Amino acid sequence: MELMENEQTIKTSIKGLVLTNYRIRSEFKILGKGKISSIMLEELSSSQLTYKSKPKLLLFGFIILVISIMGGAYMGVVLHKERNGMDIAIFGAFLFIIFIVLYFVSRHHIVSFSSSSSSIDLKTRGLDFKEIRQLIDTVENAKNAREYSLK
Repeated sequence: MELMENEQTIKTSIKGLVLTNYRIRSEFKILGKGKISSIMLEELSSSQLTYKSKPKLLLFGFIILVISIMGGAYMGVVLHKERNGMDIAIFGAFLFIIFIVLYFVSRHHIVSFSSSSSSIDLKTRGLDFKEIRQLIDTVENAKNAREYSLK
């Protein structure tokens, strides 16, 4: 990114995000696809943190666990096939663990910075809530300083 006259960068903790005293910009290139978005700070209207997850994975895992335990108990008690019943219950528990792992892997935070005509959406893998809040505070402070300098 080429800086404008009197423009200075402000340090952020997200790769691909550049914050200056004039603008916020994201630059990403992944697998042959690229995107550059830039919003002037005086045009910035909102910042937002969104938490996304897939709770259906937990539900499916729990349903599989219950069905496999009930099926295993039925096989063991009613049909007197204890070994087959235990195998069904163990397989269901294994699937339950896989669904739990998939749930935790699918969770992520998205930070959005918006203007009236554009938005910058960033996945924040590896950052904790405190770091994300600090990023939002830094952008808001830069916006306030920019608006003050324009008066």
